Amino acid sequence: MKSLFLSLAALAVLALVTSPSLAQQQRRGGGGGPSMYLAAKSVQEELKLSEEDAKKMTDELGKIARDATPEERAEKTKKILADGLKPEQLTRLPQIMWQKGGVAQALNNSQVQTALKLDDKQKEQVKSIRDESRKQIMDLGQGADRAKRAEIQKKANDDIVALLTDDQKKAWKELVGTEFKGEIPAPRRPNQPNADK
Repeated sequence: MKSLFLSLAALAVLALVTSPSLAQQQRRGGGGGPSMYLAAKSVQEELKLSEEDAKKMTDELGKIARDATPEERAEKTKKILADGLKPEQLTRLPQIMWQKGGVAQALNNSQVQTALKLDDKQKEQVKSIRDESRKQIMDLGQGADRAKRAEIQKKANDDIVALLTDDQKKAWKELVGTEFKGEIPAPRRPNQPNADK
């Protein structure tokens, strides 16, 4: 059981830094990447990471060229995180990101799909749920309130979890680790006022 947990945690680190959607978000300067999480005080406290060390990593992550390929970004991100975090921190960071992003986002990654042993039918059902939730969020428009977006995302996550077998649910729980109760501030897009204040 412990070896399954360790292999799932290692997989989470790999999936975290090689996710195509994560690479796109980082390239566009969007939220959701390691920088956003490392900048959050609650994550720093959870990881027992100093604000100074977190800032060094976020600065380094920010220096990765926007025109880098997803593979280059993944490799550089992996190196920065591996150099800046202890092994237990390197395991916990992706767990937090998967929890906050939800199973719908995590399953964008083929390696996570493999770890959960999704069959072809489940993959198709997951894709349909994600596509529908994306469409609903797009239909809301840019000015839509965060609560409505969160409600759509929560429903998508709940619908996907309902598709999983008991073994897959157990593997997912092991992948994300113990519950993270901290808050993660919403990312601000360029030219967007801070709606949280």
